[in-house]
Amino acid sequence: MINNLNKTMNTTPLPRLITAFLLFTFLFLGNITAKEPQDETTAELDLLIQQKNFDQLETRGIQLALKGKPQYYLYIIDYYLDQGEYPRAQNYSSKLVPKDPSDNELLYLRKGRASLGLGNYNEALAYLDKTQTSIYLALTYEKLASEALQKNDLPSARNNFSNAIDVYEVLLTDFHFKWNPSYFAYFKKCLELSDRIEKTGDQKDYYTLLSNTLDGAAKYCEKMKNSAFHFFCKEKIYEVFDQENPYSSSRSPAKIGRSSYVYEYQLIQEENENNKIYETRTLLELNGNKKNVPNSKLEIIGCHYERLIFSPINLFLNPNQPFYFYKIVKEETLWDEPAIVIEVLPLTSNPELYGNVWISKKDYSIMKIQWTPKSIQKSYIIEEQAREFDSEPQITFFAEFKTQKRGIRFPSHYYFNEIYARKNRSNYNRLVLNVDFSDYLFFVVGSEVTEAKADTTGNSSGD
Repeated sequence: MINNLNKTMNTTPLPRLITAFLLFTFLFLGNITAKEPQDETTAELDLLIQQKNFDQLETRGIQLALKGKPQYYLYIIDYYLDQGEYPRAQNYSSKLVPKDPSDNELLYLRKGRASLGLGNYNEALAYLDKTQTSIYLALTYEKLASEALQKNDLPSARNNFSNAIDVYEVLLTDFHFKWNPSYFAYFKKCLELSDRIEKTGDQKDYYTLLSNTLDGAAKYCEKMKNSAFHFFCKEKIYEVFDQENPYSSSRSPAKIGRSSYVYEYQLIQEENENNKIYETRTLLELNGNKKNVPNSKLEIIGCHYERLIFSPINLFLNPNQPFYFYKIVKEETLWDEPAIVIEVLPLTSNPELYGNVWISKKDYSIMKIQWTPKSIQKSYIIEEQAREFDSEPQITFFAEFKTQKRGIRFPSHYYFNEIYARKNRSNYNRLVLNVDFSDYLFFVVGSEVTEAKADTTGNSSGD
């Protein structure tokens, strides 16, 4: 089962970057509808705007709204807001009360934006609390917190900053909301202002625990980064892939593909100035049939991954920590071992994958990472397909690191599940991928870096 240790390495080394790499390939099952060109009515309104004939513009917008076309009424309000004409936007948005509750919510959003622009923050909050989460809600909480700071009302300031951070968290993680890269500046400013407030006793204990955990995780990642690795393991993969259009009236179970693979997986990281990484696979079994194909590619359909062992490095290595926001979610037991669950959110554009991370309280090693689906580099494809399917994407993917050797954890399980939940219809489960890593054989696991140890629980296991 295990190849000879002295076999010739006839493969090109992977790049020097030693972080994990996950590549997701999405099958388009329908044409994504392109943005419609502007219609004649919009062109008519634009002409009135160019002529600065605002009285006629507003009259026309109300006429259209009363005829069941409120989108043009909102279009005019949006123009005022985009131009910073907040008094005009506020005045015009109060002239009609839509019959449809959903239109009312859209109007509340615009009234909230106008109040925010005018500096009426409590009024803005009253409106925005009636709408879906938005950047404007986060900015309103931040403004209220700043006002409270000026009045030395520290409890109110803490509460509003906390609410603002919670909104940013939702915007970064929930598929319902679009994240604009310009929001990172607002998010970082909010965190900086929040950090200036004197901490309560409970907050000091919280931040001490968080700081110690991040420091321990950084040392663990530094040890991993500077270690030399050479190991083999068995990689068992089972994949189910539904290739048929979910709208088809004659869906057939035959269109659902099922594949199983067994690979002998080998990884070598050299401990020298080049720090090259080699990753190879030998296909041992395909759909139950014995094989022996050296230097095989990973043949799965929907989701490719590389170097899972290095997944924690970009999230916790010391030089990288300033580019992320960390929050303790909870403490729990995983595999009979106490763990701290840390949420990791980016503070810069084009971040690596991020999400929730289980960190051992025993030695600060990384036990599990459950990534936020929105952190996938091309997650907009998932969002577009969800809209095409009139559904809500429910994506779950994580990696577990249960196998240990000399203080380093190795992948034991990887899972990816892509579901589109639809109202009043059965869910469309496009892809399920299960990967198990077992039967490890280690030849080199070494490092000159002292392994991280917790202050209270002693040494790590697995030698």
